[in-house]
Amino acid sequence: MSKRLVVMSVDSLFTSDLEKVKDKVGFAEVLSDCIVIPNLTCIYPTLTYPCHTTMITGRYPASHGIIHNEILNPSTNNAAWYWQYEAIQTPTLFDIVKKNGLTTAALSWPVTANGPIDHCIPEIWTLTYDRENQDLYRNASKTGKEVYLRHKHLLEYKENPRFDMFMEACALDIIENETPDVLLIHQASLDHERHVNGIQAPKVDEALVNHGYWIKNIIEAYKRKGIFEETTFVILGDHGQLNIKRVVSLNEMLRRAGLIKTDGLGHVLDYRAYAQSAGISCHIYVKDEKDIAKVDEVLAQAKEAGYIEEIFDSSAIQKMGLVGKMHYAVEACPYVSFSNEVDTDILCEFNEADYKNSLATHGHLPTKGDRPPMLIYNSKRKATTIEGGRLVDFLPTWLTLLDLDIPDGLDGQSLL
Repeated sequence: MSKRLVVMSVDSLFTSDLEKVKDKVGFAEVLSDCIVIPNLTCIYPTLTYPCHTTMITGRYPASHGIIHNEILNPSTNNAAWYWQYEAIQTPTLFDIVKKNGLTTAALSWPVTANGPIDHCIPEIWTLTYDRENQDLYRNASKTGKEVYLRHKHLLEYKENPRFDMFMEACALDIIENETPDVLLIHQASLDHERHVNGIQAPKVDEALVNHGYWIKNIIEAYKRKGIFEETTFVILGDHGQLNIKRVVSLNEMLRRAGLIKTDGLGHVLDYRAYAQSAGISCHIYVKDEKDIAKVDEVLAQAKEAGYIEEIFDSSAIQKMGLVGKMHYAVEACPYVSFSNEVDTDILCEFNEADYKNSLATHGHLPTKGDRPPMLIYNSKRKATTIEGGRLVDFLPTWLTLLDLDIPDGLDGQSLL
């Protein structure tokens, strides 16, 4: 049993990265004596916000309601994300530990804005450039606002590694001055470098080194406070990534079929059917059943062209733990990702400003490619490897580490 829990999410950390970082700062200490849960089974789609919400709820997206990073709104190109905690439809780790009298902190953990968290600076950003990204301040907890003001000089809007450096500084500040019982931090420099450079590249290796130092800094902060021995540290990844060679706009195919109305300049005015990209997968929305035959025709053309590998109907979607108003989910063929663009060529340009259309991305079926690990360090349990872990198992496993009761009805179970 641990009195305290720290969870550090390294976005897009692969199990295969562990060999590469085993002698690197931060990772070396953890890997020398930890429980390793490799090659975790993720959820569909393998996107950051659904994945992180599954971690803290022990539920699939069909239950917790976060089915995508971005809220469907074609007229804005789905600009707003699921930032607000109120969007989560089931209890979370934060609710459970609060009922048990523990204090909490969350730094850049997805879908935590204005949640029941004692010390919180959520992941969020203004929709137009703002160097200090003041939406962080507006959506932070009381102490989060104070901490933001002390460290906002580190920010350059939402750009990494500056964003991660800011969150690291805020975490260290909160550890020193508030010492919460449970702290979760999410950092995404590794994910960014994989998107813009491909899944293996020198910049990816540099990002892994940075994450190692950030892990070391947080562990050392608990040692300085004299509470290291009563704290368990969890380091994890959330999803894999796959390299991309072609970017395809299903929406342009739908527009040419008369199912999307635009202004001719790339903006959606209205739609009868719409394909919301999730990177390597896509959610197909159809407003009126009478248009399904025409949508089916477009999807068949895309499959014939080598863009779509699989088409899942509502029954198949539900079996995968996904739910929503979508009529279909489609999985891309190898090396293909989907764009939201309209008034464009069907084969689009790469766009490193959009994670879905970069040189590598995710959102794919959890059976494909590299999978993430979870490392449990300083739990006073014997170092071992546990196979068969799933993202839905994270919450019950963390509650076991804290010696708290596991709620009934979860989709996951404790791995310990």
